[in-house]
Amino acid sequence: MIVHALKMWENNLLGSRFVLTSDHMGLRYLFDQVNMNSCKALWSAMIKEFDFKISNIKGKENRVENAHNR
Repeated sequence: MIVHALKMWENNLLGSRFVLTSDHMGLRYLFDQVNMNSCKALWSAMIKEFDFKISNIKGKENRVENAHNR
């Protein structure tokens, strides 16, 4: 989902610093992995083109993600 959003907004985001907010804690460790499968390696290479900081939001606080549960 994040890779798709970055591709969709690539023209607006490249060259700008932004905060990527997600409730997926594993995303923080994407760039620390040594052995990646080919999909993760491609995603990692594409994501590294952007200048961003990853901010975590707890799932309970993520109203958009939890909207379907109401």
